[in-house]
Amino acid sequence: MKKLTLLVIILFSFLSTNAYAHVKKLYSDKGITTYCVDGMKFAVAGGVSIVQVMENIENHAVPKSCSMK
Repeated sequence: MKKLTLLVIILFSFLSTNAYAHVKKLYSDKGITTYCVDGMKFAVAGGVSIVQVMENIENHAVPKSCSMK
C-alpha cells in the first residue's frame, strides 16, 4: 500500500489538481512491483525507487506501454 501511495503522490505532483491517474497493479516479483499508469508501465523497487519501464526499438529507448484492461 505504501508503494501505491508513493506512486500516486509523485503522479499528482506532475499533473494538475483536476487530473486523476488510473493505476493498475500488473505483477510483483522479487521486491519489484510493476504498475500500469494511464497506459504507461512503471516499476517500483522496495517502495522507494520509481522508474519508467523502457523498451529498445531500433536502438532507441521508448517508453513501454501497457493495457489498462
